[in-house]
Amino acid sequence: MLYMIRMANATSNVTFLPSYGQVKDNEVPTKGLMGKLVEDAIEVGGSPLVMFPVRMKYFEYTNFYMPYSGVIVFRAPPLSYEHNVFTLPFPASLWGVSGIMMLLCTALLAAVLHSAETLTKGAVRQDNALHASSDALLIAVASVCQQGYSVEVRSVPGRTVLLMMLMLLLLLYTCYSASIVVFMQSTGTKVAHYRDLLTSQMAFGINDIPHVVFYFPTLTDPIRRALWKDKILDKGRNRHVYNVSEGIRKVRTEYFAFYGIEHYVFGTISRTWTEEDKCGLVIMGRDFNLFQDPHVIIRRNSHNTKAFKIMMRRMVERGIWHRSKSKYTFARPTCTNKKAVFNSVSLTDVRAAFSMLLFLMSGSLVLLVAEVAWHRITVGWRSHI
Repeated sequence: MLYMIRMANATSNVTFLPSYGQVKDNEVPTKGLMGKLVEDAIEVGGSPLVMFPVRMKYFEYTNFYMPYSGVIVFRAPPLSYEHNVFTLPFPASLWGVSGIMMLLCTALLAAVLHSAETLTKGAVRQDNALHASSDALLIAVASVCQQGYSVEVRSVPGRTVLLMMLMLLLLLYTCYSASIVVFMQSTGTKVAHYRDLLTSQMAFGINDIPHVVFYFPTLTDPIRRALWKDKILDKGRNRHVYNVSEGIRKVRTEYFAFYGIEHYVFGTISRTWTEEDKCGLVIMGRDFNLFQDPHVIIRRNSHNTKAFKIMMRRMVERGIWHRSKSKYTFARPTCTNKKAVFNSVSLTDVRAAFSMLLFLMSGSLVLLVAEVAWHRITVGWRSHI
């Protein structure tokens, strides 16, 4: 606006107002910037306004606009938030083949142990097969769990089978461990559209500027209304409406998505985030915009309307508008140090492992109780006999 005033060689009388004002139920606006324009107290509005048909009968829009698109930003969540990473390294077919190979090695080892015991003792006992099978099973379980075993395999064929089993497990563990590290450093891709925010565990908030807060509840799109009720209002429990600084801080530190004006959001990220924080930043929602770019407004039936429009067009033709746009807007943040970023493992990443550990510990306690109960029952029977 200052450029336009200089071009017109005019003197400005700037009036600062606390709000834009509102047009409700076709009532004439009396407050804010809109009210001043309707009262003919000012000629031109210094802050652009979003174009709505209900407003056009109170003041006039120009073709001079400001880029004001909104974006949704969030940090891509770890892959463990969407999948159990411990099942991803190998496909189901490989897990099945590995299990079959372990069963074959266990059966072969049981046969070798049985034949070795038979040859060394020179006679076949009734429990030779049972002892050989149990010993082979214990060796296989101990090898899979990377634990020691008390059974000693002395024969050359038995040691050959055991070596083959250990080499198979070594190769499996090496490939599995390398894949787990890669998956734990990977990010999820399920949240690719604002529709996916509804079904994800990610919290969602909006910028507390009048354009967003006022027009969001008036939307009729079912997905956006569901986002307003279920995510932003949190079903009546909370109200996730924040200023840009607070919203971007929550994006950096929490599992949180934030909707705000593009250059405000990008500017805050550029000032407050490190290069490592920018890696994994996801920007989407340009199709989520609640409104078009706002335009500069002037008083209706003003005798300066034509002069204002000519000066605004000259500002665009002479590059003043493009210079101001590049000066006061910020480009999309980019990650320039992605190779140096290594995310530490959190409890969420190993949730499946802890769940399995708790399940097995619970199973061992159940077996312990069952063994104690069985022991007391058998002792009672023997005492009666």
